[in-house]
Amino acid sequence: DYEPSPAQEAQMQKFKEASARFTRLMQEAGTKAAYERILAEAEPGTQMRSMVMGDVLSAPKIDTLDLSLYQGRSGDTIRVLAEDNVGVARLELTVYDHTASAALETASYQLDDRVRGEMEWVYTATVDAPADHAIEVQVAAYDLAGNKVEHASVM
Repeated sequence: DYEPSPAQEAQMQKFKEASARFTRLMQEAGTKAAYERILAEAEPGTQMRSMVMGDVLSAPKIDTLDLSLYQGRSGDTIRVLAEDNVGVARLELTVYDHTASAALETASYQLDDRVRGEMEWVYTATVDAPADHAIEVQVAAYDLAGNKVEHASVM
């Protein structure tokens, strides 16, 4: 009798969970429609199930959190570049004041029907950060499958 190794069992469990998540995602009308739009533009022969399963098994990446034009002042910009094997669905940003232990501002960029593999967001700050406080910019990227990745940079 064949006995799978612990690594093989773990991989089989990941695929089993991904399959269950595929079924759930296809029951969400908005998510299914977004995947259908992406599939319509995909290479010929791409199958819905394999595309979604690949998305479930692969989290997005944040390639860039560019603070070079952000000095903590209202009107300064923060540039985020994120990518995913299928599509980035949402980006979230928080400017956090460690000195005061409070969020100064939060923002979300929902991509709706503009979901695509690579996404750039240039956020314009709306709040002045206190000059003598420790400030951290936190960003999160989500794909259609609900996977999330976070990145932060302290100023």
